[in-house]
Amino acid sequence: GRGPAPTAVEGPPAVFIMKPPAGACGSGIYLISSIDELQPEEDSEAEPGAAPTGPATIPTVLAQRYVSNPLLINGYKFDLRIYVLMTSVDPLKLYVYREGLVRFATQKYVFDPGTLDDGFMHLTNYSINRKSATYDENSSEFSGSKWTLTALVALFERHGIEWAPLWKAITDLIVKTMLSVEPVVVTKVTQFVKYRSTCFELFGMDVLLDDRLQPYLLEVNPMPSLHTTTALDRKLKSQLMADVFQLIGLELYDRKAYADQQECARKARMLGFQSATLTSDP
Repeated sequence: GRGPAPTAVEGPPAVFIMKPPAGACGSGIYLISSIDELQPEEDSEAEPGAAPTGPATIPTVLAQRYVSNPLLINGYKFDLRIYVLMTSVDPLKLYVYREGLVRFATQKYVFDPGTLDDGFMHLTNYSINRKSATYDENSSEFSGSKWTLTALVALFERHGIEWAPLWKAITDLIVKTMLSVEPVVVTKVTQFVKYRSTCFELFGMDVLLDDRLQPYLLEVNPMPSLHTTTALDRKLKSQLMADVFQLIGLELYDRKAYADQQECARKARMLGFQSATLTSDP
């Protein structure tokens, strides 16, 4: 069959998604439609369960306008995990992995003020949705709570949606994102990295599509999870890391042989020899 048709939904725009800085695994994320709904910052020094002793502290959060008209598949919201390898910052060199993950929410999407606290509906983080009773680990084509990017492309093509211009828009979004932080990163690398060839980073960029196929950057993960729970994960992430090691020029070596070589060189320096290899030849 053609698989489920992507559908669109409309909703009011005045909703924000709040994220703690440097958070991970979806922890601390919530939605608000009014500034009065901001959650006070927790006092790390207070006793658990203790009543507040003073006025609530204004929280330090990242506020993003919530995309209320996401593209849906089978009624579910989803995002794309795109893997990006940076092998150099000056000049900037990026490699975008053509395979990726499609991560689904586990409750059908309904945009209503009464549903804003339903993380299984509005958030697509794997760490959150795997706790849902409706999370489906089946990864066959067009089913399950996690797909490959290849499966999504096949679905789009079956419904007449061209992937090439959409992929171009996504990669353009990635490049602009990295360019926005390039000056800061170049400065830090110049200060703290002795050899440029020793510096690389694998990013996990999360992208959301709206009902007009406009991509939005949700967040950039400098330490994307390489944990595997399914055959789909193992296949995708093992191939991903094989390509990463190939691109950065990582070579396998015998740890013991290398340690012996270093020890031999150390002894040679102590004895004043130019070479660690002794020979009886005249």
